[in-house]
Amino acid sequence: MKVERKYMWTSLLQRRTAIYVTFYILILLFGIFFSNFLFNLSIKNLAFIPISLAALVFLSKDWERSIKLFFCYLSIEGLLKMVTNYHPVVHIGADILLLLICLNWFFSTVVIGFREAKFRKAPLTMPIIFFVLWILIEIVNPYAISLYASVASFKVHITMIPFYFFAYFFIDSKEQIIKYWNLFLGICFMVCTFAIVEYILGPKSLTWISSTYVQKTERFYGFLYRPFSTTTMAGGGSIFAHIAAPFAVSALFLKNSVFKRIFIFLLLFFATMTLFISQVRQIFLAFLIVLIMSFILMRSYLSKAVFNIIIISVIGLFAFQVTLDYAMKRTLIMERFATLLNVKTYKTARAGGMEKMLDVAFNYPLGAGMSRTGSAASKFKKDIEKDRTISPLFGMVDNYFAVMMIETGIPGTALITFIFLYFIIKGFQIQKSMKDKELKVIAITLFAFMGSLFFMSFGSQPITANPYQSLFWFLGGLLLKLPKIEKMNEQK
Repeated sequence: MKVERKYMWTSLLQRRTAIYVTFYILILLFGIFFSNFLFNLSIKNLAFIPISLAALVFLSKDWERSIKLFFCYLSIEGLLKMVTNYHPVVHIGADILLLLICLNWFFSTVVIGFREAKFRKAPLTMPIIFFVLWILIEIVNPYAISLYASVASFKVHITMIPFYFFAYFFIDSKEQIIKYWNLFLGICFMVCTFAIVEYILGPKSLTWISSTYVQKTERFYGFLYRPFSTTTMAGGGSIFAHIAAPFAVSALFLKNSVFKRIFIFLLLFFATMTLFISQVRQIFLAFLIVLIMSFILMRSYLSKAVFNIIIISVIGLFAFQVTLDYAMKRTLIMERFATLLNVKTYKTARAGGMEKMLDVAFNYPLGAGMSRTGSAASKFKKDIEKDRTISPLFGMVDNYFAVMMIETGIPGTALITFIFLYFIIKGFQIQKSMKDKELKVIAITLFAFMGSLFFMSFGSQPITANPYQSLFWFLGGLLLKLPKIEKMNEQK
């Protein structure tokens, strides 16, 4: 018996070794090939990072480590894209990482079989499957620009969906959640700090790195300058300032050391400053929505909530005071934020999205082909201009639902809207039913964050790109898992 077990273990070990060593060598050779032959300039060798990380992710047997590594990569993904002038390999670096995490799961459970495969059903499984199938069907849309353009849209619509299932299946305790919260707090702190330092130093702190920065900063010169931080867009640091809100607010209600509490308040201070200097009004409002909704729903913890509200208000006022010297000299910044007090702003800003959505729904009920909006529209500009029948749909559309209607038609828009609303409605029900104080606070802030993303979707396309896209699916899965985590805690 012992001999048989020893033989089975040896055989299993050999299979594991053969699979992992083979793939590690292939990934390593792939990385060496691209770094040596495609990136001649030394600074562009930074593009080797996603490939190296991909190899480490594939080899890792720790799901949490792989996923945490992925989110760490996301925090610098924009910087790598800018440094390498949007090289294709770097452009899909996050997709490579996630693909290899999925392959690791597949080989470790299905091929090698040394882990127990968990083909359990999660909420929303069928709507998500139908949504993925519809995106696959859209490849052969008769209005499609090209097969390549349609396949490229996978990155926009479906590649981050596995994070929903990873969060739902593999997060089982409050301790795991707190570890993820600590990671997100650290990432947001780093990005916001970079944004502030860059703003103080000015555009010269970036333009020497890459010609891409030179081109992008031409639109935001002088008083209009917005720090890129580690992202690809001017004012992109505000995205991480917004993301910091749910993690920071909920963390204040968890058990913290004095040092960690000071760190959280410092993060909120830096996040508030980042929002002011980034001048992205919509994200500033989304940040406020998270804070206001969270504290309203936390009124049952009134004494602690009031204390935190006072502290955060003081931090906000102090951050505003610190940036006031810059703002008074840069009257355009003050005027920009002052428009938020005008009702007319909300009626006219980013207008036309819903009208375009209805127009497309009537003329192209099954969609007009993918890659026709957003950054993809710029990449395939020449191809779109050749198609005179659909060319009016070319360009930026500041409405997520209009974008989905253009690219996926009524079926795709209906499915993703259902998923979005399910997260919000179910999130509200979950936070109401939770009994565990800490898990309830987490549920409240996740519900508020989903609500802020939904609000943003009427004036931008938050969940078509990272980091919002991956967090939408990951935090959605976690939100729906919270009731089960509470039950497991009660049984311990």
